[in-house]
Amino acid sequence: ADNHMEVADEIINLLLASNRPMDTVMCTLFIKGLVKASCLERALDLCEEMKRRKGAHPDIITYSVLIKALVDQHDLERAFGLFEDMQVAGLKPD
Repeated sequence: ADNHMEVADEIINLLLASNRPMDTVMCTLFIKGLVKASCLERALDLCEEMKRRKGAHPDIITYSVLIKALVDQHDLERAFGLFEDMQVAGLKPD
């Protein structure tokens, strides 16, 4: 599992270091993969990075993946915080 985390970290670091534009779909796919690999903190970091960069803003799917992962870990406070972020961003839950 540590090897998976190292690989995930390396891929995310390359993604963030490159000058290639990031898009929402690509980042959300990485976030889903990180959640499946039990790298929730890294997935949350990537979501924060998406908010700072042009062209890759979290969408309803991005938020849903992260909120579900937080609820699954019984971290309702952070799940609710993300839900509020989603609403502030003008996104409506489906």
